[in-house]
Amino acid sequence: MQVENVIAFATEEKPAGLEIRINFGVFAGRDATAAELEELGKLLVPEAGEVSIVGEQRHEISEE
Repeated sequence: MQVENVIAFATEEKPAGLEIRINFGVFAGRDATAAELEELGKLLVPEAGEVSIVGEQRHEISEE
């Protein structure tokens, strides 16, 4: 199976040492841009040494 041909797949990840979630939309009223995420990374690296930043949109859906 080639990953690039699959829409969804399970992954195994190492537990994060520290995870911080930021709801950017609450403050800006829009999604964070790629440039803003890059700048955030540059600010965090001196403090954390290594960072991984994920920008996502989350949609929670139910019948209620």
